[in-house]
Amino acid sequence: MLTEELLGDILAQVPDEWLEPVPGAETAAALRDAYVRFLVARLSTRQWLPGVGA
Repeated sequence: MLTEELLGDILAQVPDEWLEPVPGAETAAALRDAYVRFLVARLSTRQWLPGVGA
């Protein structure tokens, strides 16, 4: 089961070199946090799945 903690642990394994800074997430840590927030939000809905109504 995916949890916020597990997603954080997984993203901690991504090398800093793979993470390009973007406005609002200028560091690798900030970008990882943004990815965790995004993925946790995705877990809370099925709207993004093909065939699922809006």
